[in-house]
Amino acid sequence: FPDLSIPDATLALPVLSALTFLGMVEIGKKEMMATNPAQGIMFVNGMRGLSVLMVAFTYTFPASVFCYWMCNNTVSLVQAAAFKVPFIRSSLGIWEPPKPVPGAPP
Repeated sequence: FPDLSIPDATLALPVLSALTFLGMVEIGKKEMMATNPAQGIMFVNGMRGLSVLMVAFTYTFPASVFCYWMCNNTVSLVQAAAFKVPFIRSSLGIWEPPKPVPGAPP
């Protein structure tokens, strides 16, 4: 990418940015569906659709924006994946979310 002020002609950066966004959605979908599964499914599907539409809406953005988004999304993706590992959570003192009360409304 010799000139970061022009759009990426290969569309690689918009696609990779959308894929990292989709990865974040997929990693966090359990938490999104925790309180209301029906609403959570609609929200997750909406975010999946948004990740596809993101390519069409942003392909004309300068490559520098995607370089920033890719770095930010990759760090967020690695952090979210790492916090799913019980050993890492316990080592950092992060407690598990409380379990729902049986028989309580969602």
